[in-house]
Amino acid sequence: MNKTEKSYHSVRESSSATRSARDTQRRGAQADRLKMSARSERSGGEASGAEPAPPPSASRSVAAGAFAGVVGTVLGFPFDTVKARMQAMEASNRTGALKCTSDILRREGALAFYRGMASPLTSLVILNSLNFGFYAKTTQWTKSQAALAGSSVQPFVAGGMVGVCAGVISTPFEMTKVRMQLDNQHGRVYKNSIECARQLVQQHGMRVLYTGYAVNVIREVVFLSIYFGLYEHAKRALSSSSSSSSSSSASCAASSLSAAAAIAAAGALSGATAWFLSFPLDCIKTRIQGMPSADLARRIEGRPLPRTGPYSAVRVARLMFASHGLSAFYSGVIPSVLRACIVSGSRFSAYELALRVLPT
Repeated sequence: MNKTEKSYHSVRESSSATRSARDTQRRGAQADRLKMSARSERSGGEASGAEPAPPPSASRSVAAGAFAGVVGTVLGFPFDTVKARMQAMEASNRTGALKCTSDILRREGALAFYRGMASPLTSLVILNSLNFGFYAKTTQWTKSQAALAGSSVQPFVAGGMVGVCAGVISTPFEMTKVRMQLDNQHGRVYKNSIECARQLVQQHGMRVLYTGYAVNVIREVVFLSIYFGLYEHAKRALSSSSSSSSSSSASCAASSLSAAAAIAAAGALSGATAWFLSFPLDCIKTRIQGMPSADLARRIEGRPLPRTGPYSAVRVARLMFASHGLSAFYSGVIPSVLRACIVSGSRFSAYELALRVLPT
């Protein structure tokens, strides 16, 4: 081999070694980028709450749900009182949300907005604990089903399953809450929620606490399927958009703020939508549970009711439509939707915060 050939082979070997080193360096850089991306996605998911790692256990979900129940109830109960008053009004006496609010404040004082809160505070702490705990379990089960795993309807199905259990627990508390909220209208009868429940049971038996049970279960199924299902989709969409917009150079504080805002916004959207779509069922339930005591006694005893008195959910719906059309099913919807935005946004924020604080 002459000098020219040796030089040629030497150059080829040198070029090959350079290319090999360059390829190795490129592969190493690509691997580093993949690791950094995976680490960023994990930290972003934890900050936004979109896919917590590890997934929350049922016990942590129960504890976080209890905290969320307290926060949501205290913030939203005044809106619920206005809603109940508006729903119970006769068509001829119906007023707007602002007029109803000012009437309560002028005639009964500010504390009237929290009258009867003991029952829903107790029930919603229990219900939120169980709802979030049940949802953790139903989510695991639905994700294990081939027909639902990875499907967009999976969180809606998981939420609807929670509604069946929630209706059994919430109906007695809803009955007591409605009777308390309407108590001031024609003279005060009950001192507190416990006395209200006790008097109802003494007068009508335990059965009375499950007045409106069927329509309340349907309401819970509709509400919770939308509540959890829409929240999961909205949170994922908002979290991904905020993370992509701030992935270049956003600080940790700004990223956490965006994640918190995404959770609150997703909660507000899901709560308002779920309430609006299930509101007609809530109106029917309130009319049944808030019927006059004489009609309530006849209903429990199985005696005929007056022609204008409520008896079943179907009959109540027909009477409401005949008296005021479709608007009867949305009486009090404005304070309810406002309440849902505030309560659901704060409730999911409190829930996600509690999950991060509680030990795994």
